[in-house]
Amino acid sequence: DSCRPEMVYAVLDSNINVVYSNEIGITPLMRAASCHSLDVVQRIMDMGGVKTVNWIDESQRTALNYAEFIVPETENKMGHEEVRLYLLEYMSPNSKLLSSTFWKYATVEDLEAVIKAGGDTNYSRHGVMGMDSLIPFSLALLNVSDYDVLKTLLDKKPSYRCKWDY
Repeated sequence: DSCRPEMVYAVLDSNINVVYSNEIGITPLMRAASCHSLDVVQRIMDMGGVKTVNWIDESQRTALNYAEFIVPETENKMGHEEVRLYLLEYMSPNSKLLSSTFWKYATVEDLEAVIKAGGDTNYSRHGVMGMDSLIPFSLALLNVSDYDVLKTLLDKKPSYRCKWDY
């Protein structure tokens, strides 16, 4: 089981390079994020994995997207939210807008800060998380907990259609 922290620490103690991806684009940070272990994610970030936080795999998923899912093999369901919130702090503006975690916790100020930092409310990625496309508006509708955030997004006139990014 690759989600057992003691096994991961043994590998990390050998000072391996964590700034790489395999043949399908999965990074050590993505794998750690899917295990929902904040200690392991922080250790990988400290070892240089922060450079890979916005990398995407061939399915267009980031480490945060991996953290947003609970997989059956993961025993640490308690770490799910803390890993999501930790990674969210490091994501690029557009990656934040394509994260259900961002929309779940966003305030109006958060949305405005992401837009000011260069976030595009019309940004999309093809094939994110097995979907044909994903846009900020659809994620906001599904996850937003503050109506004022949705209203602010609508005031920005977001696209309801995808602008493909290949």
